[in-house]
Amino acid sequence: MFFLKKNQYIALLLLAAFGAGLAFATFVAFNEFEQEKIHINLREKGKDRISTFQELIDKSIDEIYSLAAFFNASEKVERLEFLDFTRAILANHNGLQALEWIPRVVAAERLQHEEGARRNGLPGYRITERIEKGEMVPAGRRAEYYPVYYLEPQAGNEEALGYDLGSNPVRLEALHLARDMASPVATSRIRLVQESGEHFALLVLLPVYKKNLEFKTVAGHRAALLGFVAGVFRVDEMLAQALSVLSRQAIDIYLFDTKENDSATRFMGFYKSGKEVREFDSNPAEETVAKGYHYSLDVRVADRSWKAYCKPTEEFLQQYRSWHVWGVPGSFSFLPVLFASTSFFISAIQKA
Repeated sequence: MFFLKKNQYIALLLLAAFGAGLAFATFVAFNEFEQEKIHINLREKGKDRISTFQELIDKSIDEIYSLAAFFNASEKVERLEFLDFTRAILANHNGLQALEWIPRVVAAERLQHEEGARRNGLPGYRITERIEKGEMVPAGRRAEYYPVYYLEPQAGNEEALGYDLGSNPVRLEALHLARDMASPVATSRIRLVQESGEHFALLVLLPVYKKNLEFKTVAGHRAALLGFVAGVFRVDEMLAQALSVLSRQAIDIYLFDTKENDSATRFMGFYKSGKEVREFDSNPAEETVAKGYHYSLDVRVADRSWKAYCKPTEEFLQQYRSWHVWGVPGSFSFLPVLFASTSFFISAIQKA
């Protein structure tokens, strides 16, 4: 049996300590370099994605302004004129899912409004609201109504025609705010009356006022209001459409409405990258999404501010990970083993 001398043991311990320290320092350095590389690439690619999404939102809202200008420039916009004008917009602009005209109808004019719509090509038209069971029924008595009167595309959205936005507190709040501010207002997340499921939408509302009237005050805005033009956005579809023009990256994107105080209703939608099957929470908490690797940026939607989180998938992370983080430090750990083996070998020769 071969034994090391005392000074060799001391040297071995010192070398072990040196190797461990060097391995740890090397691991930290390589790991920090790898983490920085991941964050830089995530920030660069995430910024491109959110900027493209913001650009699509801005262009979509510009189209809502153009529809309002069309109403302001006309004495009266007929249904066919609305359809022709909006079809041209929707054919060249994929950010918007639908465009609407929502007149203000006071209670005394409800019957006249409904009968006029039936004569104007909508035989089953009535002002409606949705009850708790999900059924559409004639709207109850109110001082005024905000029904969806013109709508493009109509195919697949027939149930929305006649729906009174004033029957829903979220929509009514946005209507009143847009009316008083005389500027575009976005709703918090909603589910469209013609849809079911876990996907959310929003409306961007822009008021239209009677011409040749002074309405520089809130009271003037309320007195001069004719109705609203509205753009309908399905959040997931709008996000997917914006990202379709960019090269594929394994980055998921989550959107949260920071104007909402209730954390349970802040989530707006997400984009899932890649084709692999992965489980997604249909209403994730912002705190959960903000954990781990992410890059976040603000998105402006009319009067609201959203927070967009770019989350890399494992596929993305693997692109920037290297064996060096563990391989190089690991090699230093073998120094004591190498020294001990050499010492034993030398001792064995000397004893022979």
